[in-house]
Amino acid sequence: MSPVKTATTTTTETVDKGVAVTSQPALPPVGELFSKAWDVFKLSWHKQLALSIATTFLVVLITIVAILVFAVLNLPQIPHIADLVHTGTTGLSVIPQSVWLEAYVIIAIWGVVIWLMTTALTIATLVVVNSSYKSEEISLKAAFVMGLKKSVPMFALNLVLFFFVMGGYWLLLLPGIVMGIYFSFSTYELVLENKSIVASMRESLRLVSAHFWAFLGRIGLLVVVMYGIEIVLAITANNLEKAGVPTGIFSIVNLLFQTASNFYAIAYVISLYHFMKDASVNAKPGKLRTFIIISVIGWIFGVLSIAAIASFSIHQLPALLQTIQKEQQLYASPEPTTRPGGITLPEVSPTDTFPMYPVPSNLPNVKY
Repeated sequence: MSPVKTATTTTTETVDKGVAVTSQPALPPVGELFSKAWDVFKLSWHKQLALSIATTFLVVLITIVAILVFAVLNLPQIPHIADLVHTGTTGLSVIPQSVWLEAYVIIAIWGVVIWLMTTALTIATLVVVNSSYKSEEISLKAAFVMGLKKSVPMFALNLVLFFFVMGGYWLLLLPGIVMGIYFSFSTYELVLENKSIVASMRESLRLVSAHFWAFLGRIGLLVVVMYGIEIVLAITANNLEKAGVPTGIFSIVNLLFQTASNFYAIAYVISLYHFMKDASVNAKPGKLRTFIIISVIGWIFGVLSIAAIASFSIHQLPALLQTIQKEQQLYASPEPTTRPGGITLPEVSPTDTFPMYPVPSNLPNVKY
């Protein structure tokens, strides 16, 4: 038995009767993963920062343009929120329908453009970090153009993943959570390997199936480390505030750490993705048949549940509410002051304190 070590995996070859049998490679140690992710972070943090600033700038710029279009089209006649607080919904009835239509169109265009830009920049971030992992150079412009090209396929992939995961959620949540884990690398396959939607999902299923618990453990360890550091920083800031020490600089440090931790997390997941690809050379191809069946059953169950709830709301809920209202009226009505035999009872005020029966004055004084 002679182990053959590579940069990221360990493969064991066993000679049995002259035939070499290659076992499934194992993932590298966690320390190697953290170290590689740190190297990738050092190479890519400035590009990630530039893309984050560009995302914020474009969102603000597109929003300003939308506001200017509202002004040019004389749409500010729509009542301000402060006015609606006083006028209520009656202030909305005076707005012409054409104004609402123009406003809806502008808001829809604004939303689509915002989604397109943010999605393209998110994909560009994956591209530049992946290039840093491979020690390749790519300009931000080229990464952004690639992001624009992949935005629509990304949207289609998200729709398909929504179908699978939500179908699993309808079946007591757990199947949906498991599906989300298995398809974690679908986006990376679609963007970085230029695969189709189905091929991306199959490859993600193959990678995660080969190292399911190792994958969960490494992702969980990253979450624990990041949140642990944030908790320590929060406790430190709280103690400094109680001690009367100014925390302005510390707040800036905390913001910088959160930004850097987000950048490092992307480098970490990209590194884990490549480690798992290298360690899954002998893994069997992933099959989606079981997941499709589970999702279809889940959606059928969900649709039937919604239909049952809607049917109950339409047919039974009004009668139930009417019964509850009658019960409330019955208990809220005052007690009758006339007995069935026609005897009128005296009306007693809650503030009356007179005794109902005379108390004898010669009772013995008993001590307990």
